[in-house]
Amino acid sequence: MARSFRLRVVTPTKVVFDEEVEMVIAPGVAGELAIMAHHIALATALKPGVIKIRKKEDESFERLSCTGGFLHVLNNDVQLLTDASEFASEIDVGRALKARQRAEERLMHDDDVDVMRAKLAIQRALARLKTVEYEG
Repeated sequence: MARSFRLRVVTPTKVVFDEEVEMVIAPGVAGELAIMAHHIALATALKPGVIKIRKKEDESFERLSCTGGFLHVLNNDVQLLTDASEFASEIDVGRALKARQRAEERLMHDDDVDVMRAKLAIQRALARLKTVEYEG
């Protein structure tokens, strides 16, 4: 029995990842989901966070940011649809820190701020920082 499955991470503008893998861990809205080969059919929403991908058992996990979206598992094929996703090596930590700071300042100082939008901006920035394992 095959130990791998096809994983595709897709945004509206590009296919970020499309390869055979042994495991993916994704930030589900009810907690992290670990998917391995022959997982039962599943569709679920994702929250902003880190996607961890292991291609082979003896390898470490690759990390991608996720702004939220949907995960679909069917017939050993997994699709992760998200507004934006990037590998840890592509993330600009300074830019993520500035985005978090701007959103936090809007929440504290702007009475006309869209609170939900500002909180989502903070979550997206934190997901990018967690992807690079930033501790600050």
